[in-house]
Amino acid sequence: MKKLLLFIFFLSLFAIGSSQNPFAGFLKAKVSKDMLKQQEGLKAIGKPVMLIRPAMSMSGLKITKSDIPGKTFDAESFQSAGIGVSAVFYNGTETNFSINALAMMPVDLSGKTPFNISPALAIEGWNILSAGIGYDPGLKKVFGLLNLTYSFTAVK
Repeated sequence: MKKLLLFIFFLSLFAIGSSQNPFAGFLKAKVSKDMLKQQEGLKAIGKPVMLIRPAMSMSGLKITKSDIPGKTFDAESFQSAGIGVSAVFYNGTETNFSINALAMMPVDLSGKTPFNISPALAIEGWNILSAGIGYDPGLKKVFGLLNLTYSFTAVK
């Protein structure tokens, strides 16, 4: 079942990558300046250009509400990694921010941690740091995230 879900996820990424704008250049490491050209009307009102790019993420800090009496929350660091898509907003050739939809998976695959895919949504700034929320179906809890994310936003 896990393999089937991963296969469907990668198949959907391939389908997204082969579609048209704003997905142009989805699987390229850098964004070309031609992709960021705006129509004259959009340039006049200062509307940013949005592109869909792949994203990779490593959870720097995962915060969940604790079940232990007297303890407010549990914090784990570098326990999961994820892949997904990012809606990146450009103003000229500079990245303003991006919104990432991620599938987070545990890094510990020794069998001690049950494997599950946790959906997460994060907002990225400064081209590497993102903060967001997600849901862990194994624990049945909402969690907060502080991630290190790379979303292929460099302009050539």
